[in-house]
Amino acid sequence: NMAGGQPVSMANVAAVRALCDRYGIRLYLDATRLAENAWFIQQREEGYADKSIAAIVKEFCSFTDGAWMSAKKDHLVNIGGWLAMNHDDLFEAASNLVVVYEGLHTYGGMAGRDMEALAIGIEEALQDDHMNSRIGQVLYLGELLTDWGIPIVQPVGG
Repeated sequence: NMAGGQPVSMANVAAVRALCDRYGIRLYLDATRLAENAWFIQQREEGYADKSIAAIVKEFCSFTDGAWMSAKKDHLVNIGGWLAMNHDDLFEAASNLVVVYEGLHTYGGMAGRDMEALAIGIEEALQDDHMNSRIGQVLYLGELLTDWGIPIVQPVGG
């Protein structure tokens, strides 16, 4: 990841939302690593230790006008993703374009089995136990690399 897996804080996304509102700009989120980002918010930010990753994701998304996600990363599938938006005008335009390039907006060219795997992957990625294990592996590797004198971005991210 371009920033060494470092998270975006809840305060930062709120500030970006306020700036976007000030200038009339819509805010869209690449949610590909959002579950991971939520884990870091849970671990590092005051007031979030007792909130689930799913609840943190929901709060984070409340600052946006929409999002997209590649499911091939944290969501444990080999294909797929999604695009979501709060504006009917953009939804209509996207729905018309997806037919040309991918298939109907209801499945986007994905097979039913892949949509089912994606739904399960999203659900599992938002489970605290899964993310504790996933990030725990990254932290362990980061500690080893640091102990071996290999420079890495600190603090260890996801």
